[in-house]
Amino acid sequence: MHNTAVAALLLSLFLARAGRVTVAPAAPPLRPANAPAAIGLAVNLPESASPAERQSALDSVRRSGASFFALELSWPAAEPRPRRYDVLAMTRTARLLRQSGAMLHLDLPLVNGRARELPADLAAVSFDDPKLAARLGSLLDALGPALADFSTLSLGNDADSYFADKPDELKKFLRLFDGAVDFLKKKAPRLSVGITTAAPMDTRAALVEAELHRRSPALFYVYAPFLPSAPFAHRPPETIDRDWKAILAGAAGRPVGFTEVSYSSAPENGSTPEKQAEFVRRMRRLAATTDRSRLMFARYVAWRDPDPRDSPDPAGLPPLPLGRRMGEDAVRRAAFFAHRGLVQADGKPKPAWREWTKATSPIP
Repeated sequence: MHNTAVAALLLSLFLARAGRVTVAPAAPPLRPANAPAAIGLAVNLPESASPAERQSALDSVRRSGASFFALELSWPAAEPRPRRYDVLAMTRTARLLRQSGAMLHLDLPLVNGRARELPADLAAVSFDDPKLAARLGSLLDALGPALADFSTLSLGNDADSYFADKPDELKKFLRLFDGAVDFLKKKAPRLSVGITTAAPMDTRAALVEAELHRRSPALFYVYAPFLPSAPFAHRPPETIDRDWKAILAGAAGRPVGFTEVSYSSAPENGSTPEKQAEFVRRMRRLAATTDRSRLMFARYVAWRDPDPRDSPDPAGLPPLPLGRRMGEDAVRRAAFFAHRGLVQADGKPKPAWREWTKATSPIP
């Protein structure tokens, strides 16, 4: 389920429980200085799921210790007409989740994978055009009440893929990003702002990833340990310990967040259900033993394998390198997205789900 659909799901469920709620600005709750990293788990269900199934899924995830949620806001959807904003649902969802004790991350991607995600009238406008900067500032103004409930904000998703072959656009984007960071320092000073890329060990555009993060106050990563020579073929589960240690050491004191962490259980990805469970055990141990000032959060994606009838068209999956669009690479890619859940598509728990729940510490 897409993050915007998750927002609608969470809003409907929390409204059903909470009754009438007044949205008012409030700062995120203070955490002890030595609090461990927040742990998240993406709720994903097909659109056909009943309200009872959705409620059961959310309850299961919360009981498993989830204390972190990520919501995505599409700028074109949030601004359907120039300077006319539709952000009330996001604002209410953020307020209700934050009041439940959760830590919140907002994805507001200006680039998302290989595409720009801008309103139609700005689609061809340069990233360093003052008109684009002014409109982004107006959107952030409209989000003002909601920004008070988020702890972190990303302005790009899989951005290293987009800019891998666009060095001139990258420079223009970074000027826009710098201006947004300065604006948000005044508007929402508690907010940690960054750009989401593949983790350094996984990206095929390491120099671009480094440039995107060079001036970022916070570092956000998508992490799934793959072999550099074989896309979507997993490295051993213990790789996460070495990788995360290196990432945190290279952060130069800036906080790190993993917006998506995944590991398939499929043999096509060089894995097994037992290897996936071992990866999950190590992920939860790292989160529980790392101070939140260094590792803010880690979010596993996803809770459940997708039903094959609801799986995305292959054209919607992340792109493979040129020349590798067929054969084994394509098979591994499909297997990864079909089998990275902790629970099978029919609801049967995998060993990874049992491992996940061993470390349960539910939020209030």
